[in-house]
Amino acid sequence: MSSEYPYTPDPFHTPQQPVQQTVVNRPPPTDPRIFHKRFLIVSSVLLLVAIAFIAYPSQKGGETYIRINQVGYLPGETKTAIIMSVKDISGASFQVLNQNLTEAYSGSLSDDRGPYLAFPHHFVADFSALQEPGRYTVSANDNSSPPFRIAKAIYSDVVETTLKFFRMQECGNINNEFRSPCHLKDATSVIGAQTTISKLDLVGSWHDAGDYTKYLITTAYASYFLLLSYHQQHALLKNGSRNVAQEALNEARVGTDWLLKLHYQPDRLIVQVSDARDHDVGWRLPEKDRLENNRPAYDEPSRAVCGIYAATMALAAKTFAEAGDPAYAARCLQQAREVFDLADTGIPNYSAVAEQMYCDKSYLDNLTLGATELYRMTGEQKYLTRAIGWCDSLEIMQWLSWGDLEGLAFARIGQYHPPAFQRLHLVLSKFDEIANSNPFGYPLESYPWGSLGQQTAVAAIALLYQESSGHTEFTNLILKQRDFLLGCNSHGVSFIGAVGTEYVRNFHHQIAMIKGSSLPGAVSEGYCAKSLIRKYNIELKDPDRFARFQTPDVVYYDDRNDYISNEPTIVTNAQTVYVLTAFVTN
Repeated sequence: MSSEYPYTPDPFHTPQQPVQQTVVNRPPPTDPRIFHKRFLIVSSVLLLVAIAFIAYPSQKGGETYIRINQVGYLPGETKTAIIMSVKDISGASFQVLNQNLTEAYSGSLSDDRGPYLAFPHHFVADFSALQEPGRYTVSANDNSSPPFRIAKAIYSDVVETTLKFFRMQECGNINNEFRSPCHLKDATSVIGAQTTISKLDLVGSWHDAGDYTKYLITTAYASYFLLLSYHQQHALLKNGSRNVAQEALNEARVGTDWLLKLHYQPDRLIVQVSDARDHDVGWRLPEKDRLENNRPAYDEPSRAVCGIYAATMALAAKTFAEAGDPAYAARCLQQAREVFDLADTGIPNYSAVAEQMYCDKSYLDNLTLGATELYRMTGEQKYLTRAIGWCDSLEIMQWLSWGDLEGLAFARIGQYHPPAFQRLHLVLSKFDEIANSNPFGYPLESYPWGSLGQQTAVAAIALLYQESSGHTEFTNLILKQRDFLLGCNSHGVSFIGAVGTEYVRNFHHQIAMIKGSSLPGAVSEGYCAKSLIRKYNIELKDPDRFARFQTPDVVYYDDRNDYISNEPTIVTNAQTVYVLTAFVTN
């Protein structure tokens, strides 16, 4: 272990509630350096293309910055770029240039959307009318955006890349292009079980994030969204499309195979493998983990984990039955039933493992989702009756992700219980209202730890609502989160590794940093309140390449030491796969 890779104890896995944070919009320095490169006109079309689409203007220090979805847009959907400026350029013209530097579209910028984060002026360039497939850049005020595409089939590659992160995270007896086998002795002991069992075969699953711990709650949640991704796209398989749906299903089974192992007796359930000691031994590759012989399993079942487990395994049963594997589907359904019933045996509402990192203290939302998925699989009225009773007692969701499943529950039960759709509509309307109040469509009132996970969750819940209810009024809310993820944000960064032009390169991730990899497909945590960075005393490893765009209150650091804004997790990645899969077309 080299001291060059210090691993700071990481408190990420405690659920972080949004902290109300006042965003102070201060004008940038008064002496901006105007830096502008014009494309050289040469006789070779190839050279023109190279200049336009490989060496586009750097924009560093310039007074105008153009933010765009760096992957691109489907022909018929809304297409916008955001222009940030130190000056008011309302009504100025913009152009969309094709790869031959010919004007394909022109228009006028919107009125000033006002100050936001580091810039005092923001404008929208709407080129939705442009539907001709091709490669383009947006040009305004003597500056150009990164290149992007307009085409039907541009998101299959992105989904495939995002799924690569799960292969990087796989644990156990694996053999893929990214990883070697690791942790083949999981679990070396069992803590908390009321049995004489000293160890179990718990080899498998994924490492949760930049560390090597494994959890029922996040494995189930990630598997759930990968299964939903398959359902969203499996019809395309029959039409000869690329196999992103099957790839999502294959990866989901990595999770469900491990979940089957966790329920090792009818009344027992493992909730965690390894613990905080994982964070105390320094950076290392998983196949060289000095804790290989000291990775305990924690048998602490709770009603909360029973709910998400039952939901995922019931959905898995339905999915694998439809995919032509009835034997595996039957195993999943049996486990879903047994674990759902385990919640009625007087176990605690939430698990209280020593050194636990994911503590879900709410449980009715989990049980509602579990009962709903069991009803959707079996059609048995007893499950729907219980799901409706619990659903009506749930509070409106405030925080989205593994710890608050109300949005998922409302979206999945709504077609059987319309009041759930009505309540979900109110929540999504609030997110939409906030998103419309700022130029980049950010849907939250503050910048909590894991803000990008919240954004992808907002998009995922809106997608589920749209698919289940048939209503499309939140389409633009979904598009704004997708575009933000892929570069249409204040920093102009694609938050997915190796996707886009300017993407995250220095994730807080041991394998990536030790091997010098850009970690293709990983999704960052996104913006956060700067007070969080100060609270946890994070010291950056490298110079801040986004210094021009940081504010005293809100930051994002592409730095390997920053586990708050820059650590990838299987939870956010799974939500992202689901959202992006919605844009895969033939």
